[in-house]
Amino acid sequence: MNKLAQQQLSTAGEIQQAFLGDSSDIGKQPDVSLFMRPALNAGGDWYDAFDLDNKTFIIVADVCDKGVGAALFMSVFRSLIRYAAENWCAEPSDTEPLDVVIASVNDYMSTEHEDMSMFATVFIACISHPVQRLDYVLAGHEEPIFLNSKGEQQRLEVTGPAIGLFQQAQYTMRSLNFDEGSILVGYSDGVIDARDPVGKSYGHQRLLELVRNKQKERVSAQVLKEKILSDLEDHMKHAEQFDDITIATVIL
Repeated sequence: MNKLAQQQLSTAGEIQQAFLGDSSDIGKQPDVSLFMRPALNAGGDWYDAFDLDNKTFIIVADVCDKGVGAALFMSVFRSLIRYAAENWCAEPSDTEPLDVVIASVNDYMSTEHEDMSMFATVFIACISHPVQRLDYVLAGHEEPIFLNSKGEQQRLEVTGPAIGLFQQAQYTMRSLNFDEGSILVGYSDGVIDARDPVGKSYGHQRLLELVRNKQKERVSAQVLKEKILSDLEDHMKHAEQFDDITIATVIL
């Protein structure tokens, strides 16, 4: 790669990181920490966190490529999902229509950009603290980790395909209850697929065990995120990062 191309890729990465921002768009509850590191200077992973109607929305997603092209489509997907959420979920209600949010973005991308063959896996969650309920849609994405305050795992099932693949795809919203001290960890496949120097993947089980152990220590969302990243680095050692890495830790 020549110097000019490298500079352009670096600039794209800086713009992307600025675009992603941090968790400052949400209040003090829940405790949220976010991280994304692209394999190249810019990537297709993204996260989002914001409050609407006293509810907190968390998104972790992954566009099907890396580099500048994926970063451009990441910005499109992210903006569309945020806009759809603000459009469909701004009014007070007992539950938020996350399935409608994701279906509307899917229909637009699969119709208007069908020739581009770009798609994204998405995990979107709406956290309602007053009633201690988490609503979610898992669109072809890696299963997040959810532990109640006792450290018991509750599985989050896939509720639809990746967005942008199929016109009129069907999505289902699921709900679960949580108690104070529950933990939610969303991540991209770059975390569990990260390899050590001999090619062994980090894996879902190692991540689950680490989260469960740190829950016993009652760490903050930021400390939990840092412990995951540290353990991931210990696993990879000096092996090359070949995929974007994104993590969202949430203490409920």
